[in-house]
Amino acid sequence: MRDPRTSFEPVAADYLTSAVHANPSALDRMIEVVQPKGGVVVDVATGAGHTAYTFAPHVDRVIATDITPAMLKVTRDTARQRSIGNLDVVFALAEALPFQTHSLTGITCRMGAHHFNDVPAYIAESYRAIKPGGWFLLIDTIGDDDDAADEELDHLERVRDPSHRRNFRTREWKDMATQAGFKVQQTEEGWKDIEVEDWMERQRVPDKDRIHLREVIEGAKGKFAEYLHTEMVDGKKYFHLKELLLFATK
Repeated sequence: MRDPRTSFEPVAADYLTSAVHANPSALDRMIEVVQPKGGVVVDVATGAGHTAYTFAPHVDRVIATDITPAMLKVTRDTARQRSIGNLDVVFALAEALPFQTHSLTGITCRMGAHHFNDVPAYIAESYRAIKPGGWFLLIDTIGDDDDAADEELDHLERVRDPSHRRNFRTREWKDMATQAGFKVQQTEEGWKDIEVEDWMERQRVPDKDRIHLREVIEGAKGKFAEYLHTEMVDGKKYFHLKELLLFATK
């Protein structure tokens, strides 16, 4: 499996303009769920910083972390361009957060956890760093309850981006959060539209792999086909990924 830095260092700027990552309704929904009121919030695996920018007006300080230098630069530069003065960037592994115990109001992570080497360790680190009464917000692609379809989905993701680890299922996320000590307050599942060619281009997928990915999507059958539920819109091929929002408190 590839180090995420190898995947994201060359394409960081593309994630700032990605329609999926910059979706305003999805970003606004996070604020509606959490209703943040001040404090210090850390956005883990910030990518191009969309979640950090969204929370900044509602909290005292946002710290955006990532392991990809180019992503941190995009986030830092964009925050300056948007005059967001309460946002800092920090290099940090999700499984080893450089924050004191019980020091944070909340932790967010959106579309990044499927790249982590050790998700239970990340959740445990989050629990340690969040103060009593604080909160944890996770948004990520989730797999299918059918084992065969689930394996096919992860194969699709890994061919497109070899740094992909796994799309966990909702029940697995709830179990991991509970085992770490969190109280799960809310979960929401929804679908996000993925335009095939844009999805591949954003990761600069080699031509031979693009051919294979198109074949996998076109040839999907059974539960995997139901999960992807492909469609043509304005002459472009789309498939769908299921996404979980999980909100928990300490």
